[in-house]
Amino acid sequence: MKQERILTILYDLALVIGSADHVDALLMKVLQRLIFHTGYPCGLALQWYDDEPEDEEYRRVLLQTGIGDHRLNTFLGKSVRFPTKLVAGEADEISIEDIQQLPLKQDHYRSALRLPVPGYGVVLLLTPVVAQSEAPFTEIFKPVLANLAKAIVLCERNEAYTKDLIADRDAARFSNERFRRAMDSAQDAIYLIDPETMRFIDFNRQASETLGYTSAELCRLHVHDIMVDVGRDQLTNFFKRTIREGHTRFLSSHHRRKDGTAFSAEIHVDALEQVGSEPVIIAVARDIEERKGYEEALFEEKERALVTLQSIGDAVITTDRDGIITYMNPVAETLTGYTIEEVKDKSLEKAFQVIDEISRSPAINPVDACLSRSEVISLAHHSLLISRDGREIAIEDSAAPIRQRDGTIIGVVIVFHDVSRARELAHKLTWQASHDSMTGLVNRAEFERRLRQTVDQAQQEKDHHALLYIDLDQFKIVNDTCGHVAGDELLKQLAVLMRELVRESDTLARLGGDEFGVLLSNCDRSHALRVANLLRERIKDHRFVWQDRVFEVGASIGIVEINEISSDISQVLSQADMACYAAKDDGRNRVHVFELNDDALMRRHSEMLWVSKITEAMEHERFVLYWQAISPLQETESAGWYEALIRMRDEHGHLIMPGAFIPAAERYNLMPTLDRWVIQQTFHTCSEYCHAHTAESPEISINLSGASINDESTSDYILEQLQAFDIDPEQICFEITETAAISNLTRAYRLIHDLKAMGFRFALDDFGSGVSSFTYLKNLPVDYLKIDGSFVKDMLSDPVDESMVEMINQIGHVMGLETIAEYAESDEIVERLKILGIDFAQGFALHKPMDVGLMLSAENGLIKRRNSAAAPPES
Repeated sequence: MKQERILTILYDLALVIGSADHVDALLMKVLQRLIFHTGYPCGLALQWYDDEPEDEEYRRVLLQTGIGDHRLNTFLGKSVRFPTKLVAGEADEISIEDIQQLPLKQDHYRSALRLPVPGYGVVLLLTPVVAQSEAPFTEIFKPVLANLAKAIVLCERNEAYTKDLIADRDAARFSNERFRRAMDSAQDAIYLIDPETMRFIDFNRQASETLGYTSAELCRLHVHDIMVDVGRDQLTNFFKRTIREGHTRFLSSHHRRKDGTAFSAEIHVDALEQVGSEPVIIAVARDIEERKGYEEALFEEKERALVTLQSIGDAVITTDRDGIITYMNPVAETLTGYTIEEVKDKSLEKAFQVIDEISRSPAINPVDACLSRSEVISLAHHSLLISRDGREIAIEDSAAPIRQRDGTIIGVVIVFHDVSRARELAHKLTWQASHDSMTGLVNRAEFERRLRQTVDQAQQEKDHHALLYIDLDQFKIVNDTCGHVAGDELLKQLAVLMRELVRESDTLARLGGDEFGVLLSNCDRSHALRVANLLRERIKDHRFVWQDRVFEVGASIGIVEINEISSDISQVLSQADMACYAAKDDGRNRVHVFELNDDALMRRHSEMLWVSKITEAMEHERFVLYWQAISPLQETESAGWYEALIRMRDEHGHLIMPGAFIPAAERYNLMPTLDRWVIQQTFHTCSEYCHAHTAESPEISINLSGASINDESTSDYILEQLQAFDIDPEQICFEITETAAISNLTRAYRLIHDLKAMGFRFALDDFGSGVSSFTYLKNLPVDYLKIDGSFVKDMLSDPVDESMVEMINQIGHVMGLETIAEYAESDEIVERLKILGIDFAQGFALHKPMDVGLMLSAENGLIKRRNSAAAPPES
């Protein structure tokens, strides 16, 4: 480079360095001027990046600025590894080998000029040709490069300062925007007020909307223009005091809107300090009109709740979480005996003392239980409240947690009420459910419950107990002669008498009617016998007086031991019942102990089993109607008739003869049911036969038991069936036994009289078996005499029996009655009966009983049998 150009170049560079204010622009302009003056096509400005390189051959620098080669743009502003010789070597000019080590891979550059910038880095100039220079550039440009280094420092400081100013400006702008946004988004009205002029300096959107003024209109107003109940002087003093004291103050005022309406406002006033100027007032005003409405509604709701709590029938106590009483209504005061003034802020136990009615132990604290479970809880049943004066009040209550909006429990409310009357009624109902209302004794259901417990205890603990089953003798006489009122009074007296003879641990019960039960706990057989005999004797000795009449009753008592082999109460009660009836069978007013090997009891037990079988057969329609012919023995217009007989089939279809189940039916009053079944089936069969055949309908005899004769509704039932099936009553002949007729002669006479008036006929069955047959015969308007079969069956071998048959036949004929002989079991007996003049005979020699269904479906029918009735059928 020529010497005359150096000053020009230095001056030009000095101008460039002095005109720049940013580092990047400064470096760019310097590189441009250097390239222009030197002729180098490419230049780089590199800033030191790694002062202490780990690798001596390479050093990391920051490519700050590059010009002349667009391929360098990729690395601008990035850290690049340069050969140490290239950026920090001693030589001013760099060899081509050093250039070729550049990571930029600039393979067409052949020479480089390094210009160090003190304290900053280095400037590299690259060229494809070998540069020729007359003076070393490093020396020429040292002053300029030194100034460049200073200019870079100044530019960096300028940039930092500028950034700080911009940051401060942006922060202030952001703060102002945030403040304005916060003010405008607030739900309350916010005002900035000049305390001297009392004008609005600034305000938020809510203030303008609340008052109804535009921003321009509001700026022209004074504060006291909108506060209708606060004067200017009062406001001025208030603001000055706020500034002086330096803390927030509160003010309530009525604000006037632009449209003239007013609303209540609550104002928070504070002083806002300003740098270099007097403080201003910031006021935050909240419209509390709606809140006042809510407060008023809340107050009214609270008043309603308090009035409700004061007037409801339940007692109410509230406590906090620690069980401290906070409220108690008048009902609670009445029940506990304490006033709210006496117990407020005291623990719940002070006023609410509850015990268990049965155990007498203190009940659980309802507050503790409610808090521990966090749910509504109830006191246990049988709770008693101990009042202040010591009274015990039966209560039922519940405790519920009181929660805040977030679910936090802040206390407990206890609601309880007096259930003394209800509990007394419940006790009464419970007592009535388990006791006999007339005698006050335990009833059958409760007795069976206790008996079940006793049997279970005996099985588990091998204890010994006893059951007495008591049936009064001759009690029916009192009821029938004096009425049920007298009978009830007798039962009451006997209940009192027997209660005195048993222990408190024993159970005396009325099982129904005139039957009683005694459950003797923890006793042996001998003690049970002593108690039973004592009861029997005292009952026998008791004299019952009613309307100047004196009655005596007795008691038949059955005893059953209860021990580990007792199976269940059904068995025990059945055994006791059998033993009681055995005592009656033995002559009444006796005591009988059940024994497993007692034949009489087993027979009675068998009869009791037949009761269930009879009932089951009736329910499942397993009874069958049989007919047996009554055949004429003499020349007569009558062709004979049939006797209706009943049979039963078991669950397997096997036929059961009446001798097996009739005794049980007679003993347990089931005969009226069986009699009515025979009547209904016979009437139905006769009606069906009349409709199916044009020939004459058969005549039928039907047996009536003594129980049916004594039943006043029997004649009504027969009349109902007669009307239902529309048959000729002359077809039917009712048979009543001599014994049944004599046992209730008046009732038998009335029944025979009523039914004969309808057209029915009657036969006196088993005649001769009674001791007074001939005495009562003339008083009974019957049509036939049936000679008892016990005389007929042995008449061929016993002259006395034959004489009895002959005598009965003669008496019957004298009275105008036709005679019928039973048990005609052989042809010889039939022939002898003919000779004696008997009118009709019935027996296997003449006809065997047959199923009515089979008889009616027989090919030859019934009527054809009339001419050959004396000959026995094939069946």
